[in-house]
Amino acid sequence: MAFKSLEFFHSEKGMGDEQWFSLILDRDTGAVAVLHETSLRHDNGYKRDTHHIELEVFLNGKGTPQDKLRALIGSLVKD
Repeated sequence: MAFKSLEFFHSEKGMGDEQWFSLILDRDTGAVAVLHETSLRHDNGYKRDTHHIELEVFLNGKGTPQDKLRALIGSLVKD
């Protein structure tokens, strides 16, 4: 699978914990989803985790990442 991605939100939760949200396109199928990546302190290092979230499910949620993606989508529509 070949993916194209666009990061639309990044936050640092403090103490080295971070999260990223990217809009991803599967070039083979045309499917669009949200990729949520986290890096959290774990023992003496960091634990990275990745989740794919269906676009509709993500946009039905509430929060800053959803607001940022809605603003990005809205910016694509010209007056």
